[in-house]
Amino acid sequence: MNKFGGYAYIPGTGPKDKKCRDCAHFWEKGVKYRCQKWKQLAGKGCAISACPPINKYEAACKYFDEPEAPAQRMSGRGLEVR
Repeated sequence: MNKFGGYAYIPGTGPKDKKCRDCAHFWEKGVKYRCQKWKQLAGKGCAISACPPINKYEAACKYFDEPEAPAQRMSGRGLEVR
């Protein structure tokens, strides 16, 4: 496990023009942001809302994945269009 609490890997190791908020692993509920990939890699059985928070404007990491459909992201209410 890394030492970047909540981030799946070192921020800035992914595509240069992408941010955490652009990633398919980005999860948002209100003003709380989490990385679903971090939860998967940590192997913890906790709820995503219990994972450490991240900054949505941080540069993407090496686990960056494009969302399946452009401008969509996960939120506490399900898939939303930006």
